[in-house]
Amino acid sequence: ATFNNWGGLNDVTRRPDELTYGIEPSNYAFGDLGGVTNFDTRPSTMRKGVSLAYSNTNRSYRNRVMATYNTGLMDNGWAFMVSGSRRWADEGIIEGTFYDAYAYYLGVEKKFNEKHTLNFTSFGAPTRRSTGSPNTQEVVDMMGIYYNGYWGWQDGEKRNERVKKTFEPINMLTHHWNINNKSKLTTTISYQFGEESSSRLDWYNAYNPSPLYYRNLPSQANNKASWLNGTASQLDWSSLYKFNQGISDGYSAFWLGSDVNKDKTYSAYTNFQTELTPNIDVVLAASYQKTKSELFRRVEDLLGGGFVKGEDSFSRTPTDANNPDMISYKDDRYGYNYEINRDYADLFAQSKIKGKFLDVTIGMKAAMTKFYREGKYRNGIYLDSSYGKSKTYDFLDFGVKSNFLVKLDGRNFIQANVLYQTEAPTSDEIFPNARVNEVTVDGVKSAKIFSSDLSYILRAPRIKARATAFYTRTKDEVKKSFGYIDGTNDQIFVSEVMTGVGKEYLGTELAVEAQVLPVLTVSAVAAIGQYVYKDNADYNLYSDDYARNEGVAYKNYGEAYIKNYKLGGGPQTGFSLSAEYRDPKFWWIGVSGNYLMNNYLDIAAYRRTDRFVKTEEGYPIEGITEEGLKEVLRQPKMDDQFMLNINVGKTFRIGKYSAGISGTINNVLNNKDYVTGGFEQMRTGKYTNAIDPTYQKTFGPKLWYGMGTTYFANLYFRF
Repeated sequence: ATFNNWGGLNDVTRRPDELTYGIEPSNYAFGDLGGVTNFDTRPSTMRKGVSLAYSNTNRSYRNRVMATYNTGLMDNGWAFMVSGSRRWADEGIIEGTFYDAYAYYLGVEKKFNEKHTLNFTSFGAPTRRSTGSPNTQEVVDMMGIYYNGYWGWQDGEKRNERVKKTFEPINMLTHHWNINNKSKLTTTISYQFGEESSSRLDWYNAYNPSPLYYRNLPSQANNKASWLNGTASQLDWSSLYKFNQGISDGYSAFWLGSDVNKDKTYSAYTNFQTELTPNIDVVLAASYQKTKSELFRRVEDLLGGGFVKGEDSFSRTPTDANNPDMISYKDDRYGYNYEINRDYADLFAQSKIKGKFLDVTIGMKAAMTKFYREGKYRNGIYLDSSYGKSKTYDFLDFGVKSNFLVKLDGRNFIQANVLYQTEAPTSDEIFPNARVNEVTVDGVKSAKIFSSDLSYILRAPRIKARATAFYTRTKDEVKKSFGYIDGTNDQIFVSEVMTGVGKEYLGTELAVEAQVLPVLTVSAVAAIGQYVYKDNADYNLYSDDYARNEGVAYKNYGEAYIKNYKLGGGPQTGFSLSAEYRDPKFWWIGVSGNYLMNNYLDIAAYRRTDRFVKTEEGYPIEGITEEGLKEVLRQPKMDDQFMLNINVGKTFRIGKYSAGISGTINNVLNNKDYVTGGFEQMRTGKYTNAIDPTYQKTFGPKLWYGMGTTYFANLYFRF
């Protein structure tokens, strides 16, 4: 499930039926490390009446309108609910980005009697949005944090090459059966279809037109002035059209293509809950899911040319040897074309035993996953491993979890959770280079996950507090990356696949909320963690060059020495202090300060292999020093950051109607130094490059920066 499937349906998803944190037990699923969220989409469980809302913001979109109408459960046993929204922006806070998203929900419920209810739910969120580029520090220093290298002017308008489209509607039919006052059975069948696509410029026998291509950067091209005046810092769409129109045989040297994922998913789920005795609850659940995914590249715009040639731009081999003279026009497929077929089924059982001083919950899961790939093109490089149906890969997995809740008294509790499970790899981990072949890297297996946490919980009338210590350990994960490596032994475009990846998450969290006055609440939160790679990984490289020159799809290069490097993805330590004043006249104001620490970038694993420091003959590169090696292998760490946020609002009662206005200002001090994420570039593949100052600037880490000061204002009216 992805947020894009239901974004904008806030009135429907505002109050989940169940929300668990971490590995706490759920009544609906075994869950994973991130918890379980369950929504009951029956109109009778949601607010009756009309709700209208308008929002204005300066983030990814600028405007949002929402409207919801719910009849509630009528005397004839029927209930109907519709909800819709639109979010849009001609340009978001990032230069050259637009946002255009709709969302709809339809709920139809029929309550036949006190035992049986049937509910039909349909929802979707057709979305078009363009994206911004990650940039090196060189580019940020020159152009600012809002710079985006993916757009350029065309006929007086900004045009972005990177456009994401998503529309994957879901239709569900659910039967609720209240067997008796102690047991109930809920069964759902659903069908999801649609596609998501992501466009980008493509080319054949031509130059890379992106201003972010390393040869076009200021440090390489010595064109700082043209970058600053905009002639070199943005795409030149007119030159691409002109280039295509000058080609004698009519093909497109440049065109806009999309990577498309077109899915059909059939699902069935049933959940039985019963109270065996006043002290024992039991949950039994089963699910089955069948997914057929078509993955291909599609021509979106020929940019003034006639067609796209059906051969690889670098190797000049046909993309489909079964049709070597293939050419593609607008909306045709090209480049790659295959299917992934996946079957998944699981069984979940859970029992909760409730005592006066101790509650114990035990849950178990068994799961089966099957994958196979079916190639529609016979790739010219992988003639024997790209076309037709591959071997089917089967994985049997299991999990067990437990929860212990000690009730010291009515206000003080101690809770412990423990989980162990195995988890099947995803299809792109089984087929790392699925676009062109079905070859599987050795060592892919189900990941092993152990997780535990221990909490003290206080629930007093005027103070709530929770202190938690947690530990999670994973083994045998798979990690993938794509990129170009410029090393002593390799100057090639590769798919990097690491197996046997192990991670460790260790930390503690403390949260306190105190009502110091009837109108004043103060909250404090501290999260202190250490998240690291815990094992060295087995390192493999897939490359078409290996297949052409040596007849192998990939090579194993031994260990990647990544143990004890930090995991990227955000701050590992954070502190927050907030206060909220709520006036008896129904208005409020709140302020919060957040301090974020220990934010590391994702590392490039190739630099942590032997090939980074050795010549082609296998000897150590001359001139390496221990100090120099430590410096180039030091993991980039971002500076600590402080954010100040304010929220304010007021509600109104007008007879039987209600209305409200609220607003939030994030990052009031306009801190523009906050890096939300980033990664080391793979390209730096040898020690001599890593110590070169110009190379360091050009191929420094790619960064995503925060947005500076943002606001969100909302006005609603309900009746």
